[in-house]
Amino acid sequence: MAYSTRCKLASVAAALLAALAIVLIVVFTTMDNGGENLWDTESRLPFSVVPSRYDILLHPDINENSPTCTVKIDIELKEDREWFVVHGKNLVISNATLSGSVDLKEPFEVPKNEWWVIQPAQGSIPKGSYTVTLEFTGSLTRSIVGFYRSSYTNQQGQKRYIATTKFEPTYARLAFPCFDEPAMKASYKVRLVKPASPEYIALSNSDVMANTTDPGTNLTTVEFAETVKMSSYLAAFIVCDFVKSETVSERGVPVNVIARKEQIDNTKEAQYVAKNVVDFYTEYFNISYPMPKIDLIAIPDFVSGAMENWGLITFRETSFLFDPKENSPANQESISETVAHELAHMWFGNLVTMKWWTDLWLNEGFATFMAQKSVAALHKDWDYGDQFVVDTLLSVLKLDAELSSHPVLQEVSSPDQITEIFDTISYDKGSSVILMLEAFMGEEPFKKGLESYLRTHQYNNAETANLWSALQDFAPKGVDVTKVMDTWTRQMGFPLVTVNRNQAGELVLSQKRFLSNHDAKYDPSTSKFGYKWEIPVKYSTSSSKDNELIWLTSDEETVSIPVDASVQWIKLNHNQRAYYRVMYDEQGWAALISALNQKLEQIDAVDRAGLISDAFSLADAEELKYETALELTQYLKNEVSFVPWDAGSTAISTLLQRLPTSEDLMVGLGKAFSLCNDLYSTEHLDCVASLLLEIWENPGSTYCC
Repeated sequence: MAYSTRCKLASVAAALLAALAIVLIVVFTTMDNGGENLWDTESRLPFSVVPSRYDILLHPDINENSPTCTVKIDIELKEDREWFVVHGKNLVISNATLSGSVDLKEPFEVPKNEWWVIQPAQGSIPKGSYTVTLEFTGSLTRSIVGFYRSSYTNQQGQKRYIATTKFEPTYARLAFPCFDEPAMKASYKVRLVKPASPEYIALSNSDVMANTTDPGTNLTTVEFAETVKMSSYLAAFIVCDFVKSETVSERGVPVNVIARKEQIDNTKEAQYVAKNVVDFYTEYFNISYPMPKIDLIAIPDFVSGAMENWGLITFRETSFLFDPKENSPANQESISETVAHELAHMWFGNLVTMKWWTDLWLNEGFATFMAQKSVAALHKDWDYGDQFVVDTLLSVLKLDAELSSHPVLQEVSSPDQITEIFDTISYDKGSSVILMLEAFMGEEPFKKGLESYLRTHQYNNAETANLWSALQDFAPKGVDVTKVMDTWTRQMGFPLVTVNRNQAGELVLSQKRFLSNHDAKYDPSTSKFGYKWEIPVKYSTSSSKDNELIWLTSDEETVSIPVDASVQWIKLNHNQRAYYRVMYDEQGWAALISALNQKLEQIDAVDRAGLISDAFSLADAEELKYETALELTQYLKNEVSFVPWDAGSTAISTLLQRLPTSEDLMVGLGKAFSLCNDLYSTEHLDCVASLLLEIWENPGSTYCC
């Protein structure tokens, strides 16, 4: 501030006092009580100003003009305010008015926070309800976020343009001034201006209510029904010349697919999945789909695989269109998973939204988890639940075994930090620990807990602690859900459970953090949990597959399992539903290898996949000899299930890539090639379902040929 300089230059006390008085007036009309411009020092919106409704008129001119648009926002001031802000980036707010006869200064931009500051002409704005009206100009962006122009070439060779949106996580502010944080939920009344030609359609989150055409401008204004309360990143606006195919689910939900005319026939698979999965979720959560319709549209240029805008889900074309004559069953599976993932967000993410992006995993982890559950129910012949374990849980363990990993719950503040956590940890580790949670709670108690959580927080926001609280009411006796799950979500990594047999015949379990680099060092004090976990242990033996759940807790050095002398083998982490790896002693590995070679069916297919994955990961980390891992795979010559081969092909491929770095690998190299020869000379694989054979794209074959 300049007043200190003026004080030094003042030669008369009266002039000094006058100058100070003037400065104080300026200070108190532009600053908060802290004495600083909080719009310069804060990065989050103040919770004392809350929106409740948007009334938006947008003219997305695909010819790249910049017409003036308008947004009216109903807001609640919970205290007297000398200023408030809205998000806006690459926009120019030309005029601002406030209801209640409050005159405003000309709004100005704070680029570093992507804010526009709204101030009264004098004094402060009393607390209460207001409508702020903002006239602004902006243009369709040239990137593929915000409100942007996309293009495609039709069958006649003509280049055609559409206007579409992608607002998650922080790009709604590129389209219109708004409170662009997930906790700032409001309803949306939208009007879109489009060319009057009937070949163009306008789409938004809700149904069209009216069309008004101006013959003078040859433009049509399309008015949409007001939405339910939702976060700004879920709003969506599209003007395009696509066509629509309509159907209705058995529960009466309109499910419409939209695409370029020449591609509309290739939307049938996605529409089939959508109309079945939306009913599956309605039944599973015991909560009806909250919006009047579901539109699913294929966009030529789209930054993500898909985006869960409420009522108007947008997809990259390659994640949505399926031509059975051209595409493989692997494409079919991928499209099914993507559609199911986005529809899961209609409940987890849209109906209940994380309060801040730190809890992003509540959205993405649950959508990933529910997608595998719904696809498995829809396509029972795909064995999709076990595929999820191999492709998601076992896969993310490799990433999470690095020192560079991060917790599921990750503190973020800036837009760049927010964007970074849309990663494998949030999606795949998040969904994997949910799978473990369901396993130790039981499916029905888990479902009841989720329903309670969704009903309690519907149309609102929640944090991870709210989920744990809801599930606690249905948890097994003696299980503290928060205590257990905090060890899995608030620290990175996972444990290695070591199994040793003592002289009394008991199995003694212990834990330590597993790292893929045997020489890696870390400081346990960097985690409040000391890199110890509350570990649910399910196990199967040669005598019984259904054994009582036991816990290896973070404050126990060891836990013992009494084992009858007649038990020939024991396999920990039954069904691979928990998020850890297992290291057996020499006797334990030998017993498991013998069991697989004698009668592989006595160990479930997903457990066979888990053994292969664990063995090779342990060998990579120098916890186990490669010779033992390779010996384990010899039974694969008799394997007829897909998931063990999926795990085995990945393991062998990784092994051979590491070949020059390890003499131990050379010892087992002959075994690997022998196994490949057995694979190609046997008829056993004919027993695997044809779909799984086709999506099994590379079971080590690169190294066998």
